[in-house]
Amino acid sequence: MPAWPKSIFLFGINLLAAAAELNLLQRKGTAALQGRIFKRLIGRLAKAQHWRDAGIEKGMDYETFR
Repeated sequence: MPAWPKSIFLFGINLLAAAAELNLLQRKGTAALQGRIFKRLIGRLAKAQHWRDAGIEKGMDYETFR
């Protein structure tokens, strides 16, 4: 197996990073997606006694959580 120069690997990594950044910039509705994920996470956390003791309740909004 030939040894590839480090610059080849870095070029590939930079291409992947640029593609990921472009993908994130083009997505629409990311705030809504974050809201859905937050609600699901709060629902799961509220099942554990530790988090209930910390004040986490199912259905709480972000401002209350913060």
